[in-house]
Amino acid sequence: MSYKIGTYRTHLGIELDLDDLALEEGRLFFWLMEKYRTADSWHGFQEHTAATIKETVMKAKQRSDEDGFKVRWEEHPLYQVRYDLLRNVGIRTKELPGDLSQMLLNS
Repeated sequence: MSYKIGTYRTHLGIELDLDDLALEEGRLFFWLMEKYRTADSWHGFQEHTAATIKETVMKAKQRSDEDGFKVRWEEHPLYQVRYDLLRNVGIRTKELPGDLSQMLLNS
């Protein structure tokens, strides 16, 4: 079972199909979005989300390595979404320059 989340587009235009996330990864995506909505600083979002997402993507990498697939943990959709949301928090709070990414395209 998984969530039907849709497609996420980063500030670089990379489109990530989030429908392929495992159930727990989908829950973490929604958790990330809630942290994004309530974040009042870039640093706070970083502190609240980095360890959880890193742990999750490292476990996913370990599982894929055991299955014979060599993937880079930095390419995991949850890591890429968190990285993009971190950037967006900084822009939204005026800590960083730039424009917000498009984020969810269809859900």
